[in-house]
Amino acid sequence: MIKLYDLDDYSLSLGIRSLSSLTYDANQLENRLLDGSFHVQTIGEAAQYFEFEILANQNQVDKINLAHSISENIKLIIDSKEYTGIISEPKWNRITKRYKNESYRYFVSSMRFDVIEEGTV
Repeated sequence: MIKLYDLDDYSLSLGIRSLSSLTYDANQLENRLLDGSFHVQTIGEAAQYFEFEILANQNQVDKINLAHSISENIKLIIDSKEYTGIISEPKWNRITKRYKNESYRYFVSSMRFDVIEEGTV
């Protein structure tokens, strides 16, 4: 199971696809020395993140947009692991048309989930 939740366990996704593996982003400074060799310096700890596409309805989109705007922590559940973090700005594409009921208006977006904490379910 792969799902996105807020910290109150409200489901923020109908589905997640194209989930990347846990990726590391480090600040590195590369220098070439006088003898021609290279020296690589890593500054700080590497940030961990996932990238994925999310499917959500109108109500979930509103909550995700609010969580992003106030930098609220959210949870990403992947099988038995739970990751807490923040998301990048979502850019939504509507995939259904002309539904009056908000729960049947579906949107899709690619986003990045920056991991702050990792645990088990």
